[in-house]
Amino acid sequence: QANRAATALLCLGPALDPHVIVPNGDDDGDEDYIDDEKEDDSRSDYGSVYSRRSQRPKNRDLAKKAKQFTWFVWAINAQKEGVPALKYLMKNHYSRMLKYVLATLYAEQSRGAFDHARIYFDVITSLDLPGEDDDEDFNAIEIIQRLVSFCLMYLVPFVPHQLIQDAQPHSHHRRDESSIITFRGVPVDNFGANYAVSLPSAMQPAVVHQIQTSKLQSTSGKSCYNRPRLLSPACVQSMGRGTHMDKLMVNRHGKVVVELVDDIMQAIDMSRKTFSLFYKVVLLIAETSGNVPTLDKLHELRMGLQSNDLRDVRQNASAISWVFASVCDTDLAISITDEILNTLESYAERIETLEDRGQLSDTAPIHDQITMISNFLQVSLPWFVAAPLHQRKQDTKEACLDKILSLTLRFQHFKKPEIDNAFFRIWH
Repeated sequence: QANRAATALLCLGPALDPHVIVPNGDDDGDEDYIDDEKEDDSRSDYGSVYSRRSQRPKNRDLAKKAKQFTWFVWAINAQKEGVPALKYLMKNHYSRMLKYVLATLYAEQSRGAFDHARIYFDVITSLDLPGEDDDEDFNAIEIIQRLVSFCLMYLVPFVPHQLIQDAQPHSHHRRDESSIITFRGVPVDNFGANYAVSLPSAMQPAVVHQIQTSKLQSTSGKSCYNRPRLLSPACVQSMGRGTHMDKLMVNRHGKVVVELVDDIMQAIDMSRKTFSLFYKVVLLIAETSGNVPTLDKLHELRMGLQSNDLRDVRQNASAISWVFASVCDTDLAISITDEILNTLESYAERIETLEDRGQLSDTAPIHDQITMISNFLQVSLPWFVAAPLHQRKQDTKEACLDKILSLTLRFQHFKKPEIDNAFFRIWH
């Protein structure tokens, strides 16, 4: 059935009426079809307008509104089954579909379902940017705004914090000198603490294959992306070296280490794909500004994304953002920073709503979501530098400051100093 859906979308995609692809009433950017309930919590007449504590719970109707089944919902369901139906649909209606796919991605990510969010990440990064002749709804400025914000979100490699903690006691950073793959600068927290981890050379290849297969099966249920195998067969076959005791110890405690190495490779792979899309967007920006970064500098920075030291990868991601921000003219940079603030606002609202409902994937403190927001803010700083407040229109300055203040105070609720520090740098 999923294959038939994909075939129908492939054949009928260009002929579909754009107004029937998404639920009626969603043309204004409303994403209520993603969640069961709306998120526009009413404000109270008392307390600070910036504080989530001043929000009064609205009277929610017990009867949930039935979701309208559309081509978009059908395409998402097929994509989750491993059939590229959403990709077919978005290829023919890129401009119209982009905001809905991004909204779905951010919704999954805000509740901690990062494997599910990868489905939509792969769809966006695998498609070429449309031209004016390819898409009747083509809006270059809107596409640039949304994609720059998306690229900044994923430019810094991200690895789940719980996996990093679990692998730390069993990491082989000072004992396994014969390892083929060693990653340094694995972040223990968001303040610089880190360690190194090696792919255990004494682990039997059969055990590594078993771990890879179980990892694929654990994320290949009803909703999953097609997780690539980044550990090459030659690398795996070269393992299994060491004494009998080394093999016993590694096979017993090394599973989480292999999972961490594989997740780091997945994160770096996502960072490279993000750079490729980012460069396409910058070329679209440069068509109007005529200022294209030199290929030598970009090649150097892209090679830095392949470093085995995650600290170097992070620094190169920030440098890439600086280079690309310098290409953008002031007016466009202002529009992009507005989109960045809107993304943060939407992200905060979703996390708060899911937290209140108890629907976060992990009941532990939302460290992973905060880490992604922290990374997002760090690499977004160059765009705020390129869009100084004094160059905004007079009637938009107050609204911009009001939104930044609102976000600063809302994120204080999570009591994460790294977020506060990032907003401090934006203010200054």
